[in-house]
Amino acid sequence: MLLLLALMSLACASPVSAPQEASTPRLSAPIRSVALFKNGYGYVRREVRVPAGTRALELELPVPALGTFTLSVDPALATIVSAIARRGEVPGEEPAGSLRELLHANVGREVTLELDGGAVVRGRLREACAKTAAGGYDPWQNDIVLVATAEGSVALRALDVRRVSAAELERRRTRPTALLCVTLEPHVAPEFALELTSLERGWSWSPSYALELDGERAHLAARAEVVAEAGELDSATVRFVTGFPNLRFAHVADPLALQGDLDAFLTALGDPPEERAGVARQSVMANFANNPRVDGAPPGVLPAELAGEEAGDLFISERENVSLRRGERALVALFQADVDCHHLYQWTIPAERPRPSGDDEKGEEIWHSVRLRNDTPQPWTTAPAMSTRGGLVLGQDVLHYAAAGASTTVRITRAIDVQGTRTEHELAREPDVRVRGRNFDRITVRGTLRVTNYERAPITLEVVRELSGTVKTSSPEARREVLGERPSAVNRHERLTWELTLEPGATRELVYEYLTLAD
Repeated sequence: MLLLLALMSLACASPVSAPQEASTPRLSAPIRSVALFKNGYGYVRREVRVPAGTRALELELPVPALGTFTLSVDPALATIVSAIARRGEVPGEEPAGSLRELLHANVGREVTLELDGGAVVRGRLREACAKTAAGGYDPWQNDIVLVATAEGSVALRALDVRRVSAAELERRRTRPTALLCVTLEPHVAPEFALELTSLERGWSWSPSYALELDGERAHLAARAEVVAEAGELDSATVRFVTGFPNLRFAHVADPLALQGDLDAFLTALGDPPEERAGVARQSVMANFANNPRVDGAPPGVLPAELAGEEAGDLFISERENVSLRRGERALVALFQADVDCHHLYQWTIPAERPRPSGDDEKGEEIWHSVRLRNDTPQPWTTAPAMSTRGGLVLGQDVLHYAAAGASTTVRITRAIDVQGTRTEHELAREPDVRVRGRNFDRITVRGTLRVTNYERAPITLEVVRELSGTVKTSSPEARREVLGERPSAVNRHERLTWELTLEPGATRELVYEYLTLAD
């Protein structure tokens, strides 16, 4: 924001030049690099090569997020006198898809228009479906067609035009855009570079993993799918960002982009979007139970050019010489590594209200999972992971964020040969217990978890039971955690975790008791 205000102050303090003449060159600003976030935004750097002696130029503006656009030049080479945004049009890449778009694409040509009812109008097409004066900024909304004939100007409705003919018709439609008119004061004779940077929507990367399991080791291959909807890459540098940047105004288009009127801009300022969920969220989505922060990570197993670098609390991997046309997708390999892999079976039971009947037995889902240690020098971002063994697909789930040196767990498939059941029943009930001005029943509940290993080999079993209440006892002794007080709840949220080895054909029982308040 400060950079934007500085640029605006410069334009106010300096003499504002007259509107650009038709001869003002319109220069291209190819993308030199883009840093991709997973939430649909990219930080883009463009560079314009300004010919020697140029004092005025036009640039096609992207649609930057509020306060992220910068325009800079080496002060030893030139000074930016002013920068003014105005509405304009540029040649489009797609052919006209309607008669209205075709009319707009052929403004300035001699045409013959045949109308409903058989009337014919001949002359030079001066205006067709021009952009409206109020907001919108869509040249296809206006219905007026203006033709300069031998008798004078004729205004028609585009809706009445049934046929257009000319010596030659332009099929490519133009598209509306914002143009930045820049006035410069060059200090040296040679050409120089003008740099534009901005945070823009329409860029993203979607990471994924291929996990080949082989005993106590796993081969992990990370790749990224690049989405380029907002621009074209030609031998550009692409950076893949892992982390949780604070992009407070990313949803608000900068006023320079001329996307709407003042009211729309002020409304957008007070209307932040909801948090995005799932693997598309840019946050690390840390699995805190399995990912404690580990300092002194082991030496990296990746080549230096693949290891990336830290930037504050973000981690960035980089690829050079990426070329991609607007709207295309690219699959880019990030890294490969062999990592430690520990197989385990997980039985997780969430917190719930105790069942009044208490004596019914319920079967549960137990998952075959693998716990992976991140022995690479870079963090693993949250992404889908497909697990295979010997060319056979075993399953697909989410590999959660893991810092370098930490561990994460990936579910593989349901365990059909490891079966568990559980029961809970009420041991005692104390009515009319007064808590926070209300009466509750204090219930003592005993739960029994029974699991049997029908595999032919020993397994590592992890059982997690979350409770809404206060644990009294557990047998065998479980690791007990209080997950935090909830202000609106009368019961604590606690978690019991058992980890044990279960021999082939063996059955184990895990017993716990807890107190809970119920109304």
